[in-house]
Amino acid sequence: MVLTRKIITYPLVGDLVFRNDIPPEVLNKIPPRQGIPPPRYGITKNVFLHIIGRGVDKHADKFADWNELMAADQSIMESKEIPIQHSRHMLRWIHKYKQGIEPQHKRLTSIAKKHKEARKESRDRHAAILRRVTEGREAQKKARREILEANPLKRD
Repeated sequence: MVLTRKIITYPLVGDLVFRNDIPPEVLNKIPPRQGIPPPRYGITKNVFLHIIGRGVDKHADKFADWNELMAADQSIMESKEIPIQHSRHMLRWIHKYKQGIEPQHKRLTSIAKKHKEARKESRDRHAAILRRVTEGREAQKKARREILEANPLKRD
């Protein structure tokens, strides 16, 4: 069995090519951008790690410079003894940065905090209901007392 390869030519970088001009079989085979992107907007490795959050900035001293951070992969992170959760988070953001997405820090409200707020609201509603019930009972007791005082029972 003989396999033949189809040679596909890509447009030059300087040429203005619209997406519709490229056939789909070529468009799907254009390789993603490779290499180490230069720091944009004056970002450094420390700032990058701080912005992406989750406490990965404490591993900044394990990388000598920006290029070493951007060239890192899972095996390098393992050799530097970075926990798997942190290395996966860093690798995700390194990949996004290489694709042109700027790092951002998302402050997520923890599930425990959400539940705490929900419990507080529920507790407040319950307290308001109990307050109304006890006020109603006190009003009933007061009305009974007034009736009893107005019509005292004769006891022998």
